[in-house]
Amino acid sequence: MAAVKGVNMTKYDAGGSGDNYIAGGEHNTGVLCQMDSYEAAALASGSTIDIAELPEGAKIVGILLAFDALGTGVTLAVGDADDTDRYISAASAASLGNLNTLRVDGLKRAIGTSTNDSRIQVLTGGASATGTIKSIVLYTLL
Repeated sequence: MAAVKGVNMTKYDAGGSGDNYIAGGEHNTGVLCQMDSYEAAALASGSTIDIAELPEGAKIVGILLAFDALGTGVTLAVGDADDTDRYISAASAASLGNLNTLRVDGLKRAIGTSTNDSRIQVLTGGASATGTIKSIVLYTLL
């Protein structure tokens, strides 16, 4: 059995300054959110739903989607204009459910890292979607 520390806890224990500086938005910070909802009515596969517009420097700490049973074969992914599944990979939305499993490269990703990444979007796939989709995008600011 081992007792180890994450990067920021190592810096914290070393004083949290100089070479051990902990980046803004990663320690003792508040979490902000943007919430939205969309009522889909035979929304075509391949459509995008804009759910948040984040300021430059914001760091994603969580994205939650809750949805009705949207139809056989329907999938949802969460990303942006540069990468349609940057945050949540496509997963079935055929049954009532939720998605909140961020991809490792999406967690703590700073907005403004690429050109078109400030608008968070849900991408539909597989079939036409009908039903309610609600979202919460959680982030910190630097």
